[in-house]
This record gives sequence, C-alpha cells and structure tokens, in this order.
Amino acid sequence: MCYEEFELRKSIREKYIPFEMTDDFDQEDSCFYCNSLCYFSLLYSKQTKQIACLHHLEELGDISKIVLKERVREDDMHEVLEETRRITNAPKEWVQKLQSTLLASRKPSLKQLQQLLLEVF
Repeated sequence: MCYEEFELRKSIREKYIPFEMTDDFDQEDSCFYCNSLCYFSLLYSKQTKQIACLHHLEELGDISKIVLKERVREDDMHEVLEETRRITNAPKEWVQKLQSTLLASRKPSLKQLQQLLLEVF
C-alpha cells in the first residue's frame, strides 16, 4: 500500500507537478474516475476542479493545471501502516491469549476470563 503510494508520488513529481502538504481534505474526497477514497494524497485540477487518485493523472488533462495534494508525509505513512497492522492483529493476539489460557488450565479462573474480556472492550 505505502510503497505503491510512494512510487506514484515520485513519478508524478518527476513530471514537474507541484505538490503541497495540506489538511484541507474533505473526508469524502474520492476520485472522479474510479470513486476510490483519496486519503493520503490526491490530484486536483485547477482547470476542471476535479479530484483524482494518483492512478488517474492522465485523465485530468493539462498537467500545468494539476496540483498533487498530500495529507500525510511519507515518513508518517509508515507509522499509519504500523498502527493499522497493530490494530488488525489485535483479534488474533487475543485469540492466542485465550487459547493459551484455556490450554494452561482445564478450568481457568473467572478472574482470568474477565481480564481477557476486558481487553476486548
């Protein structure tokens, strides 16, 4: 995910398209062409006022009228990726804890089971 974003940003910058860091993204910003959510960065056409994902540069028309807007710096994207991995792995880790608790004792204490449940909620 991040690496594809990095490569697309690099190829777009090589075409001399100016870029800017901005927090001025709408939560609903999506590509005019494929409707994918443009979360990390997007292309904005000053001429047509259209938003496109990095895959649809060519469709926006005149390159001199396009700006690459970036919400998240590349360094920060790695942190986002790691946090996402941590969150998505949490259920697996919890199941492993539950299984090890159940394997360690035939009848685990109510306190142990309550502690495991508290981790979920």
